[in-house]
Amino acid sequence: MLNISPFSFGLRIQQVYDNGSVYSPEVLDITEDALHARFLEGVRDIASVCLEIGYPTLASIPHTIINTVLHTWIQAVVPINTECVA
Repeated sequence: MLNISPFSFGLRIQQVYDNGSVYSPEVLDITEDALHARFLEGVRDIASVCLEIGYPTLASIPHTIINTVLHTWIQAVVPINTECVA
């Protein structure tokens, strides 16, 4: 018939170019654990910023609830002294 046999081909990355910088191809070797850690770092950063500015998000609401409970407990256990010392 056509005498066509299966074959495969691909590219072998030699260098990576990004914004004027050239890197070796090893920079593309990212493990799933490293990706997961970087993602969680971003979530922590978002939660921190949202807590600081008082903007509720899914990442900051658990911290807001915990902080509210702790502040309420502190106010109940350690009453503020309203007496004036003269």
